[in-house]
Amino acid sequence: MTELIANKFQNFLAAYGWADKPMSFLAGDCSNRKYYRLGVESSGFVILMDAPPPEEKLEDFVRFSKLLAEMGLSTPEVIQSDLEHGFALIEDFGDTTYSKMLKDPEEQEKLYTLATKTLIYLHKNFDPAKHSGLPHFTFDLFLKELSVMRDWYYPEVYGKKMEDKIWKDFVSIWSELLTPLSAPETLVLRDFMVDNMVYLKNRTGIGACGLLDFQDAVLGRRAYDLVSLLEDARYDVPSEIQSKMKGLYMDAFPELDRKQFLEEYSVLGAQRSIKILGIFMRMFLKHGKDNYLKHIPRVWRWINQDLSHPRLEAVRNWMDQHMPELKRRA
Repeated sequence: MTELIANKFQNFLAAYGWADKPMSFLAGDCSNRKYYRLGVESSGFVILMDAPPPEEKLEDFVRFSKLLAEMGLSTPEVIQSDLEHGFALIEDFGDTTYSKMLKDPEEQEKLYTLATKTLIYLHKNFDPAKHSGLPHFTFDLFLKELSVMRDWYYPEVYGKKMEDKIWKDFVSIWSELLTPLSAPETLVLRDFMVDNMVYLKNRTGIGACGLLDFQDAVLGRRAYDLVSLLEDARYDVPSEIQSKMKGLYMDAFPELDRKQFLEEYSVLGAQRSIKILGIFMRMFLKHGKDNYLKHIPRVWRWINQDLSHPRLEAVRNWMDQHMPELKRRA
């Protein structure tokens, strides 16, 4: 850890007795957040979160961490925080991440089952009527996400700016699909993916699924987080596991209209993956992170899988006309 970086946190760490502890960079993500591990094994570790305002809102992480923990889910305890500067000391869940464990094929079904059961528990126990003050997954938010593809992916791949008429046609199609899905059903964590999960060996049941990324949570449709888990931009999820987890989820809610749920699953999956095309291209063009580009063919596979649903015929036709298949897979 360079002195310059350490100095950024000096006053905050000194105030809570961590200024003299070894610090190492742990991880970053697609946002401006960064994470560092402090301490030594003999006396224990904590995680320092750097969530610089105004882009990042640490207060949302603190709020949702408490809300989810009170429901019985495993989120890192917020030990200390400085909301003004975007610093927090949080519980260290360790290194037994889902990402590492999934390298063993024998662990895959167990881990995806645990994650799906965690989602089932959340949706059975969260009452949106008691949390009406939370932000909603509105059509405007859906559209803002889709525009990332227009602004970053399309010009780079197709060598031109998307024409306004073409974009307006796209918006019109998605308005019909997504406006009905703006009615909230539950809490949507939005980043419910294996990279944001840790397996906690010393906890039982759903408590063994440690959740790391939930500060962007909104009230939305229940299918969104399940499709985030099973159509992961960074990992291939075997079709058998996809099918089993969707079945596990739907079996937990006998009152669920399965046809409607699967339709929403495909609509939300396509919207999410199209957004990710733009995010990954932006990470490359704006930040020079070319490692994101290797995942784009997989993202297109998810998009094509979702576009096979009859409800998405208009999107599929638009894609065939304006984002040709040859270029999609380039």
